[in-house]
Amino acid sequence: MRGYDLDGTLCVPGPKREKSFFKQTGIERRAHEAKVVNHYKTAKKIREPEAPYIIATGRKEKYREETIEWLKSNVTVQPIAVVMLTKGRNADNMIELKIDACLKHDVAVYYEDDLKIARALADAGINVIKV
Repeated sequence: MRGYDLDGTLCVPGPKREKSFFKQTGIERRAHEAKVVNHYKTAKKIREPEAPYIIATGRKEKYREETIEWLKSNVTVQPIAVVMLTKGRNADNMIELKIDACLKHDVAVYYEDDLKIARALADAGINVIKV
């Protein structure tokens, strides 16, 4: 079984905030949210995953519908599972989610674009390919 991150691994990375969430006004937060949703619907694919595979992504669970639709439109074979964040979006929670998903689904190799996350997965004994 293979595992893949999504943004930066199977598709281009998502939009970055122009300033931190806490320094943004409500209008700026809503504008960024609209950019994120648009990205999740229209992101350019950068690689085709090898089946069978799972997705373990730092995307929040509230974006499941957009994520599944993107996968249906952009990859040939659908994943066994799509694991998404239900906690706050930070590095520690993403690392925990990805380690748990890899162990639960017996992932032999995981593809990740974030070096900090890749190192943490490797430290947990998961074979990681940094892309």
